[in-house]
Amino acid sequence: IMRVLHKKFDYEVFNLGGSQPIELRELVALIESGLGKKARMRYLPDQPGDLPITFADLTKSRKVLGYNPRIEIKEGIKRFIEWHRSKL
Repeated sequence: IMRVLHKKFDYEVFNLGGSQPIELRELVALIESGLGKKARMRYLPDQPGDLPITFADLTKSRKVLGYNPRIEIKEGIKRFIEWHRSKL
C-alpha cells in the first residue's frame, strides 16, 4: 500500500487479498466464528453471474505493486474483527 501512495495510477483497480479460492459459505462461517454470532441467511436461486467460489487475481498487484499476501484468510478475518471492535 505504501508504494501506491507515491505513484499516480489514475483510478486503476488493484485486487488485494488471497489468491486461494474460498466458497462463500466457508467465508460466512469464518466471519460467524470470529464474531461469535450466526448470520441470518436467506437462500435464493442462483442469479446470472453468481460465483460459488471466489478469489482475487493478484497478477497485476504482484507485478506493479510487488504485493504478496502473507496472512491467511482465517487470520485476516480475525485481525479485521479485532480492529473493527477496537474502533467501536
